[in-house]
Amino acid sequence: MVKIGKEEEIILEGKREIKSKLYSIKEENKKLKNLYEIQIFKGEPEKIWVGKFSKDGKYFATGGHSGVIKIWEILYLNNKNKIELNNKKNIINYLDFFQEDAFKIYSEHNGDITDIDWSNKNNNLLISVSVDYFAILWDINLNNYVNIYKHDSIVASVSFFPYFNNDNNDNNFNFECNDFFITGGFDRKIRFWSINSYEKPFKIIFENEYITSLNFLPNGNLIVAGSSDGKISLYDINNLRYLYSFKCRNKQGKFSKGTKITNIVFKNINECIISTNDSRIRYMNINDGSLIKKFKGHLNEQGIIKVNYDDNYNIIISASEDEFVYLWDINNNDYIIKEFRCEYFKPFKDNKEFATYSEMVNENLLREYNNKLRKISNNIFAKNIIVNTSINGNIQVCVNFEFF
Repeated sequence: MVKIGKEEEIILEGKREIKSKLYSIKEENKKLKNLYEIQIFKGEPEKIWVGKFSKDGKYFATGGHSGVIKIWEILYLNNKNKIELNNKKNIINYLDFFQEDAFKIYSEHNGDITDIDWSNKNNNLLISVSVDYFAILWDINLNNYVNIYKHDSIVASVSFFPYFNNDNNDNNFNFECNDFFITGGFDRKIRFWSINSYEKPFKIIFENEYITSLNFLPNGNLIVAGSSDGKISLYDINNLRYLYSFKCRNKQGKFSKGTKITNIVFKNINECIISTNDSRIRYMNINDGSLIKKFKGHLNEQGIIKVNYDDNYNIIISASEDEFVYLWDINNNDYIIKEFRCEYFKPFKDNKEFATYSEMVNENLLREYNNKLRKISNNIFAKNIIVNTSINGNIQVCVNFEFF
């Protein structure tokens, strides 16, 4: 531990230090050497299931058991952090990341929120889906919804098409516009919806199993669908033709029949990272379904915990049902990275409280936060910022500092 100077002691006064632990990782390779809880507040009365930053990084959306969507502002990107740095109390509060009064509160859903996604074209547009059979489009400049899209069953996943300017788009599909999103759920259908029309989807793909996760390939050429039995199916966006599928499951053991896929994220157009309800995270080649690496150590058997990664694709991070948050080095050369090849920490004091969502903020947000820190000290630097939501409805921000 680097010794903290008097100035930094004032900055971190009252902030809880969180010690991370290592499984078979040398101390010098530890990622989170000076991790502090710098903000925690009640975002919901109880369970928050999902969270997501807007594409421009200015807002963070949450949804959970209450069916309420809340939009939270990032303090230093919205000119809300007007604290005068003239006393100790103000300096401590200056570290806050979120404005704790929600910027927007939307209450149209009548059941748990299962997924949310921000538009890739319009930073103000957000779509949410729920067990109430509806997808709802929101514009955060408005106090009410834009459109409601009815389904025949629980909607489990939603994804906006990755927007491109015409000069950069190599797709040849004949859709009226690329301002659309897809939904999937328990009626085994992938629906294509325009943001300008809510009466009916303009395309439908039929699947054999419950759809639990959807995403587009980063270049928009493929749709990748994950199902309740651990199957991944790929479809060509140009003609909606089924291409091939592969299974994410163990060859033996209690989960050998396959379990629910909770989300799919892409490292590049050839490789994806998939989380499943067998407490595994698989790093896969999307072209042939081959397993590159498998990560484990966390517990993910009941909920919809989603895996995330840092901007440089070096660190995988996941919440866990066992009260810890886990990090893996994706560049580790072990084929199977077991529980003793990860770093983990307990984010919340309450032994019954666990994180439902964890994410490292992107490089732009981190840079802006460090610009803010330099106004109070040149001897402190934020290496990582981790945002966690919890089963008790808390939103927490942890910062991994470096001291000079």
